Amino acid sequence: MSGSFQGYAQMISSIGRGRDNVWSEGIGKSNPWGRSFKVQWLCFNDLPFHKTLHLKNPLNGYKPVKISRDCQELSPDIGLALCELLDGKNDTNDLLTR
Repeated sequence: MSGSFQGYAQMISSIGRGRDNVWSEGIGKSNPWGRSFKVQWLCFNDLPFHKTLHLKNPLNGYKPVKISRDCQELSPDIGLALCELLDGKNDTNDLLTR
């Protein structure tokens, strides 16, 4: 509900059974996040969704990248373009044909 992407991270451990540093333990015995793993945040930056409307994800029916769930897989070229926008390396005024 933030209206923006907040950054990107790299997965630095295998998926485990431990529940250390899980954002939410859920209600009762359920864990809505699945098994936990460690990440290293590489970039923290607010990128408003309206600046990403030109990026369409072929792995999600060519919907705009803003229309996705957490951990939605992106094609490599769209993932790179999104990271470049988060890094401030790409001007969204340049119309990308992706």
